[in-house]
Amino acid sequence: MKATTILIFMAGVLGLALLLGGQATAQTTAQTTRSGYQVRFAGPAPGGMRVSYQVGREGRFGERALVTPARMDFLRPGVYRLKLTHIPGHEGLTLFPSLEIAAATPRSEAFLAHSAITVEFTERDISEAAAGKFVTRVVYLPEAEEFAFAGGGPGRGAVLAIVRLGDKQLDEP
Repeated sequence: MKATTILIFMAGVLGLALLLGGQATAQTTAQTTRSGYQVRFAGPAPGGMRVSYQVGREGRFGERALVTPARMDFLRPGVYRLKLTHIPGHEGLTLFPSLEIAAATPRSEAFLAHSAITVEFTERDISEAAAGKFVTRVVYLPEAEEFAFAGGGPGRGAVLAIVRLGDKQLDEP
């Protein structure tokens, strides 16, 4: 009887984890968790842009926005809705990009055990999104030669993250 109860409990936990899998259970600590990757956000100008993330399926965003440059841990893999406000040079503009954290590979695990994924929103990205263009940025794992030797040739490793940014506006509850 106990084994059956434990199996039912584990199935329930697994079902809950799958149901909540895409939801941000982000932590604002400076350490990478076993189940997540740390993401470092940078804006078009130092200090100013605010980044918050969607919490829950109701479309609400976290009450405490990060001020760039900032770091946050996200579960992997997953897709998260972000909210950018107080963008330098674009007062009053609010953007809602998505951040997709890719599935882990052995190489990405080794790299991310010591490094954060850097997501930088450049002035060009913000201007293009504000003009109605769709911007996609892919963050790749550097090839071994590239980060092991200074001046190494360009190379692309596994995908770490994908950022999609457009001018879509969301109604907030």
